[in-house]
Amino acid sequence: MANKNVVPIPDDLNNILIDISQGEIRDMISQEPFRPGEKVYLCSVHRLAYHEDSWQYNNCQCSSCGHGNSTKAYTVPSPIDLRQIKWEDRG
Repeated sequence: MANKNVVPIPDDLNNILIDISQGEIRDMISQEPFRPGEKVYLCSVHRLAYHEDSWQYNNCQCSSCGHGNSTKAYTVPSPIDLRQIKWEDRG
């Protein structure tokens, strides 16, 4: 039974997608990292991420929510290496 009092975790989608691209957040089912350009299914309430095959395997629902209402598909961005950015490039 879903808890109707669950408040979504405030999120910054860009930071979450960056964490995914850097391997800090892995597929909830397979524990495999995501690669830039891959589709990721992300639950905005629980910050859980799934590859396409894991999402299908889990019947298109978040492991914590038990449904897919809070989950959307995104594309994993390429990670940014801040060490390669010159200070004068920062504007």
